[in-house]
Amino acid sequence: QLGTSGSHHTAIITAGSEKLRVDSSGRLLVGTSSGSGEPIAAFQGRSNDANDSGIVAITRTGTNPSGSIGELRFATGSDFNKYYGMIICQSDGSTSSTSLPGALRFSTTASGSTSPTERLRISSAGNIGVGNDGSFGLYTSTNDRNVIFGTGSGNSAIQVHSGTTSYGGLYFGDTTSGNQRYSGYVEYKHDDNFLRFATNATERLRIANIGQL
Repeated sequence: QLGTSGSHHTAIITAGSEKLRVDSSGRLLVGTSSGSGEPIAAFQGRSNDANDSGIVAITRTGTNPSGSIGELRFATGSDFNKYYGMIICQSDGSTSSTSLPGALRFSTTASGSTSPTERLRISSAGNIGVGNDGSFGLYTSTNDRNVIFGTGSGNSAIQVHSGTTSYGGLYFGDTTSGNQRYSGYVEYKHDDNFLRFATNATERLRIANIGQL
């Protein structure tokens, strides 16, 4: 153990410089020897390179793996097989040294259960599946993007929760500036309680709060 200013810590030193420290609070510090706040583990880029970021790599042995590559599990106590939620990165198809398709799976554990259920997945094609694996949709090219809700059974919904005097909307655009950001849209105004529809960035139809068209 090494002591500084009356506090104790354990450090690993290589090539004459400290690389890792467990401080007196039990925190693991990598790339730095001090810090404040709540993190139990902190990873900082190399001090001799201002552009170097802190990186944590979770890897799996072997080449061209199938299934899970790495997991983050959130648990209490010492039983790591019972947990509240998890994030998994898995292979998403055939892999090779030049092709590494990966998917991210997000799971939570329901009330009354001790094991998590997948709730959302981001596929290697960039599709987002909520309650499904994101492998299907209106557009299926690898250049297309889909957000898909539900499993095909039971109720599914998208809810837009806005302020009492604000708009809630769905917008369609093909640029990042100008009116083409919202060429088409559907909006609901909460204090006036009307629903309006637009094309070419212009309102075309409105349903008033008493049902007039």
